[in-house]
Amino acid sequence: PRSTLFPYTTLFRSMLGSNAAMVLGAYADPRTGQPMIDPDAARELIDMLDALREKTRGNLSPEEDTLLLDLLGKLKMTYLEVNQAIAAQAQAQTQAKAKTR
Repeated sequence: PRSTLFPYTTLFRSMLGSNAAMVLGAYADPRTGQPMIDPDAARELIDMLDALREKTRGNLSPEEDTLLLDLLGKLKMTYLEVNQAIAAQAQAQTQAKAKTR
């Protein structure tokens, strides 16, 4: 059965998902042409999507729930990859500075 929440949850899910993808570097900043990376903002948006899934549990159709779960999985994987890349870059910079001393 299709939920009565469908139009609203779909729009909200899409908005949160797009914003999370944006701050995980999926889109370039139109002013600079560089990817926008903000892991803290991404974590907040992912947490909101987690809360949306929890609060709508049992009220979404199986398709809606699957879409939300898939979106969360992809965003969480990307979040992990971005944070690992940031940590590796910071470590490389630290090592480069140590060598120049």
